[in-house]
Amino acid sequence: MAAGHFKRLAAPREPRAVSFRICNTWLGHDPASDITVVVLANVNGGSANKLGRSLMTMAKGGEVELASKRVEVGVDPESLADYAGTYVVSPQFALRFFVEDGQFMTQATGQEAFPVFAKGKDEFFPKVVDARLVFNRDAAGDVTTVTLFQSGNQIEGVRQ
Repeated sequence: MAAGHFKRLAAPREPRAVSFRICNTWLGHDPASDITVVVLANVNGGSANKLGRSLMTMAKGGEVELASKRVEVGVDPESLADYAGTYVVSPQFALRFFVEDGQFMTQATGQEAFPVFAKGKDEFFPKVVDARLVFNRDAAGDVTTVTLFQSGNQIEGVRQ
């Protein structure tokens, strides 16, 4: 080969790493049953957590209620007054419940109002998000707090 002339060899192709900028993981282990669940999700938000908790519940023999399978039950419109009011979660956040045109509604601080539907006595659910609302009564039977279950979390609001 003459000086300055080189035979070009094909370089081996390097594997390309693929990464997601939006990725969530959830890892859960239950030592009592020796069950481990791993969820990898390429979406942002609480999806991996919710799915992981649901899978762990099912793996341990429990049941998971799908939001799409929730069925609303009829409720006496006059009984909705028991729940109406503002429930303070923190100094900056509250949930307001009210009846508008015969529909039970809720509105969180800084958000739009939307309807909620009865699942049973003292239990409601919205259709716009996967959440559950349970109104809690004191010994006298008066509604004093509401508990919001959403994305694996539960928060309580105290009635003003």
